[in-house]
Parts: sequence; C-alpha cells; structure tokens
Amino acid sequence: MPLAYALIHEEGGSFGISFPDFPGCISGGSTAEEAIRRGSEALSFHAAGMVEDGDALPMLRSLSELQSDAAFSEMARDGVLAMVPFEIPGKSVRINISMDEHLIEMIDRAAAASGKSRSGFLAHAARSTLTLGDVSNEVIKSGGSSRTTIVRDATSGKFETISPRSKRVAEKKKA
Repeated sequence: MPLAYALIHEEGGSFGISFPDFPGCISGGSTAEEAIRRGSEALSFHAAGMVEDGDALPMLRSLSELQSDAAFSEMARDGVLAMVPFEIPGKSVRINISMDEHLIEMIDRAAAASGKSRSGFLAHAARSTLTLGDVSNEVIKSGGSSRTTIVRDATSGKFETISPRSKRVAEKKKA
C-alpha cells in the first residue's frame, strides 16, 4: 500500500486530517488514531473516485519536497505530520478459499445486512484489518507448547519474546 503524508490538527478536543497531495480530501476523529484510520478510508475512497472519473492520481511528494512548499509549511506549523496508508483501486481477481461453513453463514448474513456481496464484505474486512490500528498481535515464530514464542506487537511493531514461564504467569494472572 502506498503511503501519503497527512497533517493532523487538534481543535477543541477533535482531530482533523488533511492530505497536501490530495486537496479537498479531509476527515477527522475524536482521537488522532481515529483520524488516521478514517483518513486512510477517506483517501482510499478519494483515490478510487479519481480513478473512476478518469483523473490522474497526483505524484506523492517526498518530505523534503513538501517542506519546500510555503503553503505546506504554513499549514504544518501547528499540526502533526503522519504517513497514512491508502489503497489504489485495482482489478478484482477471482480466488478460491476454504473456510468453516458456519463462518461463511455468519459472513453472508452480515454482508446481506450491510448491503454488500460476500466478496465485498470480505474485502472490506481485510482492508480494515490491514489498516493502522486494526491488526492484532502477530505470532512470528512459535516453538510449540514448551518453547519460546516471538510476537510482533501490532501497535508498536516491536518484537517480544514470550517464554513458557511468562505464558504461565500471564495465564495465572488472568484467572
């Protein structure tokens, strides 16, 4: 996924997000994280609309190019700079997957309730999981029940080693 620079501004307890390379594309949220998540969705929607209308997507500028832009420098003075992932629409490809039949039934009900096709619902769920803040911790390497597990924290991206002893201690604390 490409990344676009965004400016986040806080005003009155709410956060707004704008994209210097995509004028008119804005979003917001009650937290900076929510603004980034919603901004990613808005930018993906904005890019899809541009492609659908036959408009060329702008070239994404580097940080040094943005900093040399006087208008950007003025806007950035009181804001926070973030890099936000967005999706450029591509061609749909047919795939074949296996899944628990009860899960498929639940997906079909949820898709129907939201007015989406099964494919559309699954694509939306995958996009939501792949955007910032919506992925759970990822197990990188697990040596089985008696060995060490390496986990990547989804929020920080840092790796953590979990020994069998620390797993037992954590399980006892939960109980």
